Amino acid sequence: MYAFFSLSTLVTLLVTKFQLMMISMLLMLFVSCKTTEEVRREKVVDEMSNKFSKSEEMISESHRIMASHSKKFIELESLMNKNSGAIEELKYQQTLLERKNNERLSSMEKKLSEALSLVDEQRIGLQDQKKYLEELLASLSKLQNSLEGGKKKLLKIPKEKKSEKTEKSDPKVPGTKNDALSQAIGHFERKEYRKSREKLLALIDSGVTGDAEVRPLYYLGLSEYRLGHPDQALVYFGKLYTNHAGSSFSDKALYYIGKSLLSLDKRDEAAESFETLIKKYPDSPMRENAQKALDEM
Repeated sequence: MYAFFSLSTLVTLLVTKFQLMMISMLLMLFVSCKTTEEVRREKVVDEMSNKFSKSEEMISESHRIMASHSKKFIELESLMNKNSGAIEELKYQQTLLERKNNERLSSMEKKLSEALSLVDEQRIGLQDQKKYLEELLASLSKLQNSLEGGKKKLLKIPKEKKSEKTEKSDPKVPGTKNDALSQAIGHFERKEYRKSREKLLALIDSGVTGDAEVRPLYYLGLSEYRLGHPDQALVYFGKLYTNHAGSSFSDKALYYIGKSLLSLDKRDEAAESFETLIKKYPDSPMRENAQKALDEM
């Protein structure tokens, strides 16, 4: 019985020891599996940590790049603001320039319009002058024919009558009108051409006619010529030559008709006047001046 107890006890002990060994093995196995999992987890954690570190570095680099870009953006914005101000200034200056150009253009258009109006007026005046010159030249042609016929008659006139006609060829204005003429001539000789013109116009307006009109017309034409008005001078010299062809002032009138035409750039008509003077008044003191004028043309 003792032996049986001992055997059973031994068996029990063995079973218990076996159980304890199994439990120990299970525990060891469990501990061993847990450690491997932890190692795997630690490895994953390390990898994640490394990735996180790299991410932090990338984020830091991104922040640095963003900060750099932000600074450049601020600089660019400042530059844009400056450029915007410069653009606004340029627009303002351009507006001022356009306004000034428009004003200048309007002024030039106005001046051009006035100039065109003046040209039209001058054109009309030149047409009138051309018409007058044509009439004057026609009168000169008629006078030339009449002078040729008159020269033949003069050859038949006795010397006494010819002398009598010569004495009457330089008439004076009678009475108080002669005093007015003397005053006008005095103004002319003192080169007071405006005063001379006023006196002579008043004298002609008073109604002098015939031979009494010769000297006022001559000095009136000279006054206008000296004042730089060849167109007006041409009117008075033309009237003198046409209406008083036989006076002692005819050659002078013809000479200044040529000079006035020359001042108006009517060179052909001026040359014709000078040639007529040379041909019809060979003994005139104005002949040499006419020839000189022709030589200079």
